[in-house]
Amino acid sequence: MYLSELTRHLQKDRLKPVYVAFGNNPQEVHEALDALRARAARDGDPSLSIVEFPRDQRELAVVMDVLQGTPMFVDYRMVILQGADDFLSRHRAALENYLNRPSSTAVLVLTVDSWRRDTKLAKIVEKQGAPVGCWLPRSQRDVLDWIQRRARSEHKKRITSDAAQLLADLCQNDPSALAAEIGKLALYAGQSDQISAQDVAAAAMGYASYKPFDLCDKLAEGDLHHALRVVETLLEEGLPAVVFIGTLRSYFRRLLEARLAAESLGLQAAVNRVSNYPKEREALARQLPRFSADHLVSAHQAILRADLEAKTSRFPDHLVLERLLMQLMPPAAPHRHGPQTLTEETK
Repeated sequence: MYLSELTRHLQKDRLKPVYVAFGNNPQEVHEALDALRARAARDGDPSLSIVEFPRDQRELAVVMDVLQGTPMFVDYRMVILQGADDFLSRHRAALENYLNRPSSTAVLVLTVDSWRRDTKLAKIVEKQGAPVGCWLPRSQRDVLDWIQRRARSEHKKRITSDAAQLLADLCQNDPSALAAEIGKLALYAGQSDQISAQDVAAAAMGYASYKPFDLCDKLAEGDLHHALRVVETLLEEGLPAVVFIGTLRSYFRRLLEARLAAESLGLQAAVNRVSNYPKEREALARQLPRFSADHLVSAHQAILRADLEAKTSRFPDHLVLERLLMQLMPPAAPHRHGPQTLTEETK
């Protein structure tokens, strides 16, 4: 099962004799442990119902005594061994024997770095308890699915696909940051069962102080001076450069998607396809005639390079961002008036 399934299971079902949390997402492993501890605390005094063995006190005989002993004043005792790979390798046969006939008054909880599902022990855990896989998302689609699944399972909220995409860009796909921001957004949404892109723009990571369509207006107009002032202000307010770049990446991707779609759909239909946010739609429609498809492809590449530089180079953030803004500005073009349509010059 996954963390979301574990959470639902702990809310309504009886505890199983054994749980094994594993995977490359340490945050979710810790959350799985916290959820199991909370369940044990709910059912009785945690000082009596939870026993955690540090690494230097994991003698097999002692652990088995606690598992097979009769708990006092509580219905069961939860035994937790974190980082139990070495314990499993040394005592696999004994654990297999115990788990074939586990105590009805004990819950064994293990966390491990490596877990092979084809072993005899893993098959016993599948039968008697629950392995809990805690994996980092492997693709952008996995990240978006994870965001929507977490909002639903942890906070009973539905997050729209465009809101999930914007949040992923803001948090650079970092699960810890995403989990924290989803929690904030759930509180911000209040009684509403949905989190929208407008909610993300208003509440997530100080995004309200940075409106990318306003900045892109300055870039489209060739007003580098005011665009640089926006960057300076945001850095002074403490907005991380990688977050700033992430929002630009999200916005310029929508600009590029709309620019390509506009060739066949027309400007307004293309804008409506890529954004559900009325103010952003207005901004996209203003800016698209100023940016060619070729320039937007180059701009997206420049944003990816700047993202890498902000994370790995020794250059100050303000230099990385200043150079990026100069690369994002479109070639000089006369100011256009009249209906918002794509002209032959920008195709």
